[in-house]
Amino acid sequence: DPLELIKFLCKDVWQELFGKPIDKLQTNHRGVFVLKDNDFKWLAQHSGSEPQFQRAASLLLNFPCGMIRGALENLGIRSLVSADFSPEEASKSDKRAAAFHVRIR
Repeated sequence: DPLELIKFLCKDVWQELFGKPIDKLQTNHRGVFVLKDNDFKWLAQHSGSEPQFQRAASLLLNFPCGMIRGALENLGIRSLVSADFSPEEASKSDKRAAAFHVRIR
């Protein structure tokens, strides 16, 4: 069941990789999942909404997307993974939220 494997990724795998579980998991029950990390530490070194921050953050988020995709692939699930973040929120807070979108193929 893909949902159970995604839950495993959100709780156990994310805890090992980033020291905390995913903050929120959403699904449409049709093969699309959104994993939200409300304080993604890798973005903490970047701030503001200027273009260079947005570019750096987008590149930085490619790596955890690959880790998610690779983990799921090794569990037998083919997927497409992308990420986004809110630069507006980043400029208002010291927290750096990121959302990882997983589409099961």
